[in-house]
Amino acid sequence: MNRRLTTATLLAAASVGLGATPVSAQAGPVEQRASHPTDTPADRFGFFEGEQLQVSTGTDDDNLTFRVALPAAPSLADRFSVTLSTPLHGTDNAMPASLDALANGTRVKLSWGHFEFPSVHENDVARGIAARARQACRAAHPGLLDCNESGYALHHPVGRDYARYQRLTVSPSTDYGLEATVGINDFEWTDPATRGLQRARHTDWSAAAHIAHYLPGTQTAFTGSVSYQRAYKAADEQILCPPNPANPATDCTNARIAAPTRSESLLLSAGLRHRLMGDGLLLNLAVAPVVTYEVLDNVWGVDVPVYFMPDEHGGLNGGIRFGYRSDRDDKFTIGVFVGQAF
Repeated sequence: MNRRLTTATLLAAASVGLGATPVSAQAGPVEQRASHPTDTPADRFGFFEGEQLQVSTGTDDDNLTFRVALPAAPSLADRFSVTLSTPLHGTDNAMPASLDALANGTRVKLSWGHFEFPSVHENDVARGIAARARQACRAAHPGLLDCNESGYALHHPVGRDYARYQRLTVSPSTDYGLEATVGINDFEWTDPATRGLQRARHTDWSAAAHIAHYLPGTQTAFTGSVSYQRAYKAADEQILCPPNPANPATDCTNARIAAPTRSESLLLSAGLRHRLMGDGLLLNLAVAPVVTYEVLDNVWGVDVPVYFMPDEHGGLNGGIRFGYRSDRDDKFTIGVFVGQAF
């Protein structure tokens, strides 16, 4: 295999994730023009390049997330990134469908990912597809030397033959990695005896392992993760009244009357990423459902981002997010998210 190909090129060659974009017939050689835009929300594990800012808000939580890919040699399969997230309104009662116990505070995440390069091979059927593509390209563009390159010709026109060619020539690939997160959370509660306001700051942390398996010639990936979290949780609000209140309706208030408690979580997640296609062309519609089970407290969560907002590179970076969480009073939630790559 040509070792000059970058990780992004091979990701595009495998047509993986939600952001892999077929290249137009006006582009240059395939090794130089293939790219792989961001294929996940900024709060999830996944391949991305450069920097990304994401705003998400909804009925369960709201967050501002910024992540940046750290410098690495373009031919390396390993990559590193830093992610900074903070609640938009400083709330301490967020209950996201992802079951992330650190969502109430400001946190910093360090990520390492390793992409296993897919192997590329040809057989007689694949060579026949490439030969017909070169012939069709030369017929449509007489004298265009780029039509002599299979990588260019297979994208002219973009159609089902390209996906079929990839399934025949590119092996499945796997992306896996580790993440470590540290968060800071501020809490307030009322002392029931003195009715004085109490404050405390606590540190949360988590460690996670992720894997994503990409299917060549499709816009589909299967994902999985396991995460251990140790975080502090605010006490539930209760009705706090002074002794012998004259008017309970006005003298009593809802307040937290206990300090936060430390909790531990063990999360197991499984998911799917799929971008829809029509007549061989990518559509501006994709889904990425993830089901999460919290083992220690027997809680289920379902997070379903639906992408339909394209960016200037043909990737998808915004849409609506549906959620379900079994330990909420209002079990179903809805929100929006939008990202911006720099």
